[in-house]
Amino acid sequence: MKLSTKSRYGLKAVYVLGNAYNDKEIVTLATLSKHILVGSSYIEQILRLLKKDGIVESVRGATGGYTLTKHPKDITIGEILRSLEDGLELVDCIADGSCHDDCPTRKIWVTIYNSINDTLDKITLEQMLEENSESHGKDIFGSCSNNIR
Repeated sequence: MKLSTKSRYGLKAVYVLGNAYNDKEIVTLATLSKHILVGSSYIEQILRLLKKDGIVESVRGATGGYTLTKHPKDITIGEILRSLEDGLELVDCIADGSCHDDCPTRKIWVTIYNSINDTLDKITLEQMLEENSESHGKDIFGSCSNNIR
């Protein structure tokens, strides 16, 4: 399973917003684009998905931008990735209900799906921030490759 660039950049965007949360900072689209090293129009598309699911909110005006809707301890990595990856459904037959209960592969797909989501829901944004606290204020994503294969 490979996650899309929406997840890679979206998780980075939420990380930046999480770093600004305690200071009640509003982060501009230009600042996010600079930190994440991707165009602002693509970041804006990603933020719309996160906003739709109540993870971020936009603030209008001259000093407008984006902020988290709740504390980083109350946001899981699972929530973020499901918002960006259409629920993280592995196979269409589980997502659309076309797989019957007696299908021999259904139980495997459901087990894998549940395991992935259980793991992602145990990791909070706050944990991610704490594990990387020494990078706060640095060019945090400068060494991350944005090349797409």
